[in-house]
Amino acid sequence: KKGELTDLERFYQERDVTDKAEKAEQEKQRKEATRIRKEKRAKIGALIKSNLVNDEAAEHRYNFVVGSSVKYLFVTEAQQEELARGELAIVFLGEKRCLIPTEVGKQIKDIEPSRLVVFCEPEGLE
Repeated sequence: KKGELTDLERFYQERDVTDKAEKAEQEKQRKEATRIRKEKRAKIGALIKSNLVNDEAAEHRYNFVVGSSVKYLFVTEAQQEELARGELAIVFLGEKRCLIPTEVGKQIKDIEPSRLVVFCEPEGLE
């Protein structure tokens, strides 16, 4: 019987089709995850840029802790007070340290919970 496949040949043929379909599905899922990640990154970047309150003329050094290292950025006296009251948050955009309203920081955490946003707790309020 020429032209007929043996059981083993048929098995390998079916397995090959299944493997290709699984690989295609994995690639599709990977591309979708990448698209979602890029979308989130763009949305967060736009939120930060449109709500940025950094002042190039700021002269007060404001220290804050990230993990075990102390970072800093320069703020105005008014911004220092707003940070102390918990009205401003700090977020990174690339290497830049950005001051944003606390509400925007919360929106960023909603979009990407793993994103680092430094919220300053109001001093003296328990």
